[in-house]
This record gives sequence, C-alpha cells and structure tokens, in this order.
Amino acid sequence: MKKISKINFGDLGKSFSIFFIFIVTLRIITNFLFTKIIIVEWWIFGIEIILAAIVSYLYYRLKYHPTFSYDKESFILEIGKEKISSKWKDFKFISLYYGGLGKTSLRLYTSDIYKNDYIEIPVSDLGLHPKDFRSEALKLISN
Repeated sequence: MKKISKINFGDLGKSFSIFFIFIVTLRIITNFLFTKIIIVEWWIFGIEIILAAIVSYLYYRLKYHPTFSYDKESFILEIGKEKISSKWKDFKFISLYYGGLGKTSLRLYTSDIYKNDYIEIPVSDLGLHPKDFRSEALKLISN
C-alpha cells in the first residue's frame, strides 16, 4: 500500500499563530492582574514561542494533518483523527475541485448524479499533482 503524508505549512502556521497569540495574551493578562505591570523579558518570549510551537504541532496532527494510503483495491484517507476508507470500485465519477487559495481536491462520486454523495481527497495538501493523480485514480476506478 502506497502512503502519502505531507505537512501543510499553511494549517500549521494558522495553528501556531492562534496558540501563540493565546499564550502571550494569557501571560499578559495574568501578569497585569497579579503585579499591575507588564513584564517583557526575551527569555519569557522564547519560552512562549517554544510552547506555542509544541502545542500547535500537536493540535495540527490531531485536527488537520492529511495521510493518504492506497493500492489497486482500496484507499484510506486520514485527516487528523478522522478516517475514511473505501474501495475504488464503489465510485463512478471523478472531478477536480478548486476550493480557492490554492487548495485543489479530487472528488470521487458514488452515484450517477453530482450531488453530495462524494469523498473529497485534498490533493494539494498531500503534495500531489492534481491532473496526474486524477489520471491515476481514473485507472484505479475503471479496473
């Protein structure tokens, strides 16, 4: 089974920014409430960066990190803790979907009508070339 996993630095950066701002804000508020002054020390700032990096990486792995495993028969898509597994033969149509901001996905449809019966594989987040992977998926579905 072929396994593809790539760190998406956009989502990781988003997580880091949120946690860093939260940690700094929390420190400033607690500092001001207890001492009535705001202490600015570089070593404290360094600790906050390291703490935000660790917490944001763990959050990214649990919430956003994509992993895609597939072979000729089936595939497994994991995004964070969410796991989807299916067989290629269950799908009838494929389309490329551009979601904006450089995010391209491959949609696999289970029915003849293009409705909500699809699974979306985040091709750009996995670092795959959309058209090449679409061709490969078409071959796997037709088998």
